[in-house]
Amino acid sequence: MNVLIINQNKNFQKEYEDFFSLYGIECFFAADKQETISILSHRSINKIILFIDDIYDIGILQFINTNYKKIKVILSTNKNFKDAFSIMRESNFEIIDEPMILNELKNKIL
Repeated sequence: MNVLIINQNKNFQKEYEDFFSLYGIECFFAADKQETISILSHRSINKIILFIDDIYDIGILQFINTNYKKIKVILSTNKNFKDAFSIMRESNFEIIDEPMILNELKNKIL
């Protein structure tokens, strides 16, 4: 099994490699979207672990969801993002893009 670990922090790569190799899992590492695209283009990946450190990491998730729908993604994030995801899942809201057009806003209100 091949796992892609997407994390800007490279300090733990050796630890992940050592641990997962005990279970026959080969790890590949990417720090950003470009490295992620390169690895996914050249390797057969079974699972992805994506560390969400800032809002821009969501773009990587969107890329994976669009282009590699069959690969299961495991998100690892801090408590703030986890709370935000939970609140959004449970909320009744609509999104309007900025700059907004007042008629679109009016249509959402009425």
